[in-house]
Amino acid sequence: MIWGAGKVGRRFYRALKNENRRKVTAFCDIDEKKLHCGRYEYFDREQRRVTSIVPVIPLR
Repeated sequence: MIWGAGKVGRRFYRALKNENRRKVTAFCDIDEKKLHCGRYEYFDREQRRVTSIVPVIPLR
């Protein structure tokens, strides 16, 4: 899990190698705006498609 579905959390996720990206099960956040979206879709520019979808879950 990664704490924070905002800019820093997404940047951290993109910086991970593919093998470590697969280990991420979810983003945790308390911001209702980010929770409303429900997921983060990682768009791979080289493949030109969404390669992974990670859920955003509440931490309460």
